Amino acid sequence: MKSFIAALVQTILVSLAIIFTAFLIPTPLFCILILVLVPLALLIRWLVFKKNKGTIFLTVFSIIALLFFALCLESNPYTFSSGLSKKGNEDMQRGFDSLTASQAMSDLDFVMHRVKKIHPAAYKKLPKTLSREWEKVRDELEGKKERKEEISKIELAQKIEGILSLLNDAHTNVSFSFVDSRYLKHVYAHTQAKDTLISVNGKTKREIFEENRNLFSTENDEYAISRIGNYVTSIEGLSYLNLVPESLPVTELFDEETAKEMSAEFAPAYTYTFEHVDGSQETYAYPLSDFVSYDEYMAFNSGDNSEEESDKAEAQPSSFVHYEINADDSIGIFTLDSCIFNDVYKSTLKSFFDDVKEKKIRNLIVDLRNNSGGNSLVANEFLRYTNTYQYRECACDHRMGPFTRHFPSYTVKNERYEGYNFDGKIYVLTSVHTFSSAMMFAMYIKDNNLGLVVGEASGNNPSSYGDVVQFRLPESRLYMQVSWKKWYRIDESKDGQLIEPDLPVKADDALSYVTELIAGPKLPAPEPVDFENAETDTESDSAPNEPKN
Repeated sequence: MKSFIAALVQTILVSLAIIFTAFLIPTPLFCILILVLVPLALLIRWLVFKKNKGTIFLTVFSIIALLFFALCLESNPYTFSSGLSKKGNEDMQRGFDSLTASQAMSDLDFVMHRVKKIHPAAYKKLPKTLSREWEKVRDELEGKKERKEEISKIELAQKIEGILSLLNDAHTNVSFSFVDSRYLKHVYAHTQAKDTLISVNGKTKREIFEENRNLFSTENDEYAISRIGNYVTSIEGLSYLNLVPESLPVTELFDEETAKEMSAEFAPAYTYTFEHVDGSQETYAYPLSDFVSYDEYMAFNSGDNSEEESDKAEAQPSSFVHYEINADDSIGIFTLDSCIFNDVYKSTLKSFFDDVKEKKIRNLIVDLRNNSGGNSLVANEFLRYTNTYQYRECACDHRMGPFTRHFPSYTVKNERYEGYNFDGKIYVLTSVHTFSSAMMFAMYIKDNNLGLVVGEASGNNPSSYGDVVQFRLPESRLYMQVSWKKWYRIDESKDGQLIEPDLPVKADDALSYVTELIAGPKLPAPEPVDFENAETDTESDSAPNEPKN
């Protein structure tokens, strides 16, 4: 009886291990198969040997189970990931806080260990360029250690990103969001006015990018340039981009009374040039005192929302997904700002196609211009409402620790929803902000010849890396993410190319362009005719529709 209980307990434990490894983490198939054999062998052991004669087998199979369970954990890219952690940035402190060289080296080694273990490009060994840069940075930190010098968290982020950017993987990077960051309090006003950032300290966004190219993990330069604006809103971001304040006369920065009270004639400040909606440009000088904490930023801008602006904001769709129907021109516009595959998305999508069906809409516009990605299943769900019988999925490689597995491209039978069979035209709007899963959505449509892409090229490449694992670096608490899959474009003839639009047009004009294309030119209304005073043709007795001889 004791032998039976021991076998039963062991079987339960191993079964739980199988469930854990098979359903919760990516596991090489042969590992799962061997683990499946373990409880079966334990049961046979008890049936055949009954009592103590099976103790050796129990021990052997227990060891095998533990070894394979450990192997599965080692193969799992999410082991020790902090991506699901609820802990926020409270322990990150300020970006200018210093670390010892030893602490910096610890974080650097942590990063490279994760890259070696997880990233597909580092399977078997690191790329040479990456390895050389890592050794170079490590030597620099060794020198700082000997000189007992320290390094700020922002400087460490620069050095680590300088290594990771060599992977040419927009998904693998290091970033920061410090708890005590200082934000430019005037940003909100420029955003509300729809101003476009042109330059900082006289340098255009492109010039800033070119000077700091190694600080961006990107597959499309335009995508990296579009992100410059996210950095220059804070002191920490400006420092990361090596932008230092200029020394400007206090009379240009402060009111007359404040300037008189200041002991110095000059003060550090940043200059920003914006383009207004009317096309004019204006340069603003902001002293360091205009960079405030988040709470101060919110307090400063809390009074800027007039009732009119609040009403406008409330009138705008708040969800990440919404749609509108133009029955007169037979157009349905489905806007998806994030690839979130949840009940909200699915119910909104169903409502959209219910209206499309009821109103016999023949043209669908899917707006992905502001979509930075998420879950690629949103595209598969969308196609279930169309008459597409089958479509091609892209190939991919899965990196699982010491293993890698290739999944070739294959044809998927579209599990169409009963009662839905949209067979009209589909247009997908894209921009440089169309990234990751949103880019894949556009690829499904373009490479399967299901519709047309309109706008600008995508933010990243279909033949690229993705599906990230997230970590917090142990010492600096910087945020790090690493890809563990490699994707291949569906249309192999376009491997290495961005999703280029079939109809190239400026992203801001893409929606109006397509709607006008579908609706056709609007003919001007005829001029009203005053029939009482109109001249009559007395030379002909022809009927109104008869030709004259």
